[in-house]
Amino acid sequence: MAVAAQKQVASPEGREAPILKPSALVWNHEGFCWRTAMIRLPEGMLIQDLMDVPTCFKGIQSQPQTRLRRYDRITCVSHAGDWMVKDVVVTAADQTQVFLALRPTDKITLPATLPGEIPPEVW
Repeated sequence: MAVAAQKQVASPEGREAPILKPSALVWNHEGFCWRTAMIRLPEGMLIQDLMDVPTCFKGIQSQPQTRLRRYDRITCVSHAGDWMVKDVVVTAADQTQVFLALRPTDKITLPATLPGEIPPEVW
């Protein structure tokens, strides 16, 4: 009985981070020194995946149009839109992986809806 009542917690080793698709990245600005982009993260992606699994960018890095370079800045928004990280700097990148200057404290929690905002189902 005690065994059935225990909560099962998924371990980080027990799951694979989703691969980011090239269509998830949208360029916002291309400057002389760096570029800025927004990435809509797939369902199930955690901030820990962005920090610990640099190969999750393999899909984005596979396309020359979406390939990130050192010093680029990215804003990542979760699939549900309930959290984001803003202006994260790419510290290193190659054809299969991207390393970010990102800490767990960079996560911004967003409210479900803002006061006075029209809910999406009404659009």
